[in-house]
Amino acid sequence: MLLIIAWRNIWRNKLRSFVVIISVSLGLVGGIFSMAMMYGMINQRVQNIIENEISHIQVHHPKFTENYEMQYVIPNAAELQKKLMISSDVEAVCSRLRIPGMASSAQSGAGIMILGIQPDEERRVTRIHESLVEGSYLEGRRNPIIIGEKLARKLKVRLRSKIVLTFQPREGELARGAFRIVGIYKTNNSAFDQGQVFVKRSDLVRISEYQNDHINELALWLKDMDFAQTLSKQLQQNHQELQFLTWRKIQPDLAMVTDFMAEYFIIFMSIILVALGFAIVNTMLMVVMERIRELGMLMAIGMNRGRVFRMIILESVFLCLVGGIAGVGVSFVLIEYFNHAGIDLGLFAEGFESVGYASQVYPELESKFYFIIGFMVMGMGIGAAVYPAWKVLRYQPAKALRME
Repeated sequence: MLLIIAWRNIWRNKLRSFVVIISVSLGLVGGIFSMAMMYGMINQRVQNIIENEISHIQVHHPKFTENYEMQYVIPNAAELQKKLMISSDVEAVCSRLRIPGMASSAQSGAGIMILGIQPDEERRVTRIHESLVEGSYLEGRRNPIIIGEKLARKLKVRLRSKIVLTFQPREGELARGAFRIVGIYKTNNSAFDQGQVFVKRSDLVRISEYQNDHINELALWLKDMDFAQTLSKQLQQNHQELQFLTWRKIQPDLAMVTDFMAEYFIIFMSIILVALGFAIVNTMLMVVMERIRELGMLMAIGMNRGRVFRMIILESVFLCLVGGIAGVGVSFVLIEYFNHAGIDLGLFAEGFESVGYASQVYPELESKFYFIIGFMVMGMGIGAAVYPAWKVLRYQPAKALRME
């Protein structure tokens, strides 16, 4: 009976109820869609950095990542690569020679990271071959090189231009080699585009006079990225002489942001709902003060204070739930639409790409957040009605009946 009465009461003044419902809906749409935008950007950043830069797990000599010195190689790397490929959790493994060096053209120079790769292996682990905007992958001719679009502009070179790579294969020595640009790539991270070049590992080995099995990095692509942490620990226990790093350890700042998203979502939406809650408190206070004589009469004819209190609480909860359902429904439709269509922030493309984020954003939100919103809206409805209900219950029935 209380549910029916409370539901009818909120529609006694339709205009006021609609204003509250629309306020709650708009507040939720703004908050949820903003969080979906942020969540989508971060997920895209994680996906891009895994696909283009890191992979799921990297294997090195424990001292290699300190200064990227070439002498710290992976012992028996080819044998280890074969063993890793047998694992049921591993999709692909590629071997690399990672060397810090310098790229020079006739006009300019820049510090870079040189990645000597096996093209066929690298295709199965990274998506650089899909990011080419000019030219082709590392095929054919001697000493081919792929560079980023940002680096090409800095060096003032183009397709088929020659650049010289300089690096230190051993302490006190320098090695140089001329490479011809066969491809130019572009990712969503301009810093990566400016700092990474890709060449054939065999060319680097020949220039540096190392053996063909000189490998200082293995990159693993897993069938399920959620299993990266568990697999990394297992491999570390079996190969304690090596270092196994997941993308979370290589990019701890990005991992922290992804882990903090749920807490940030709750904090962000709480601020919005608290602001909306004050408006609902004001509305419910007006509602109960207009009906003070009616409520006094109900108490006078035998309705106990507890039932009156619950009725007012239910009215507030119904208002919030109707607004919440409308807001969440509209948010869901908008998120699903723009998750496929995307939102082009091309005006800010340079700024976003300078910190590794795409200018084409695809909002998304996990289903658990919709349930969190539902509980928060109910909590807001209950909290917003406590003070108005308490104020009414302070009146004695006889005094409430004399109120004008």
